[in-house]
Amino acid sequence: MAKAPEEGRCLTGIEGLDQITGGGFPLGGLVHIAGSCGSGKTSLANEFLLRGAKEGHKAVLITTVHSVQKMMDSMSHLEIFDERMIKDKALR
Repeated sequence: MAKAPEEGRCLTGIEGLDQITGGGFPLGGLVHIAGSCGSGKTSLANEFLLRGAKEGHKAVLITTVHSVQKMMDSMSHLEIFDERMIKDKALR
């Protein structure tokens, strides 16, 4: 069961990440994820976006290295992916 977010925070839905960030990402802020190749930046972004889309939240992912198709393909392999999010335009 998800807990309520701290005031001014956005829960990621990823329990360990919410703990180390003090209750999620700051609301209304910009979050920059950095790391070396293969460190999980894209996976983290995809999971966060999918969890938010399932909850009805809006977000934008900006990448200069991956095509839209590659991002969609990598999301489709995650356990929380639901094809209806595309049909319902919650994910595009």
